[in-house]
Amino acid sequence: MSGPPQSVINKVLDDCDLLVGIFWTRIGTATAEYVSGAVEEIQRHIAAGKPAMIYFSEVPVKPSLLNEKQYKQLQKFKSYCQPKGLYESFDSVDNFRSKFRDHLQITVNKYFNKNNTADLRIESISIATDEELASILSNDEKTLLKAASLDNRGSIHRYSISAGTYIEVSRVHIIKEQTAREISRWDAALESLNINGYIKSVGYKGEMFKITDKGFRVADCIMDLDNLVSEA
Repeated sequence: MSGPPQSVINKVLDDCDLLVGIFWTRIGTATAEYVSGAVEEIQRHIAAGKPAMIYFSEVPVKPSLLNEKQYKQLQKFKSYCQPKGLYESFDSVDNFRSKFRDHLQITVNKYFNKNNTADLRIESISIATDEELASILSNDEKTLLKAASLDNRGSIHRYSISAGTYIEVSRVHIIKEQTAREISRWDAALESLNINGYIKSVGYKGEMFKITDKGFRVADCIMDLDNLVSEA
């Protein structure tokens, strides 16, 4: 094209607002100045004062597929990123999806909201705090999560009978009206909490959910349940 491959990529990078890097077992191909092209892109992006979100996969890999030199170089780069708060690890696609969704929403709201007058030139994006995660939940999600955290068993029940569909926490019915709109509303909140790892399904047919450690931590950052119920 117009020059060496890496220089072409670097020109594209100049117009990039947010960099997302994902590694597993390889660091990549070395360039003239850096251990790999990926590392060069990340270093240049951070040096420009723009946010970066770096992820390292901890999914197991067959030893026969592991390039020892590549893996050692990757671990060295990971050690460089750690004290700077540059990265997060994940152990499955679902785990990555949950973390990335949370981090991306927080990053966009914090650094790219048109109403945000804060300085956009930052060294890196730190991992989301429990308070930040709580702030992006809807009121319905907060209501369910907070209620579950106060339940002795930390559970949420969802079941359908001839009389209607019910979501129940500590014997309190969350769905107040048996209408399609109302049922869909609370089902959406329940599904979102489940997908993003705040609760987990433990029932045979999705009729029972248990709050997770992540859910308890975020629930502790949520206001009183009475206020949430009145807003809902």
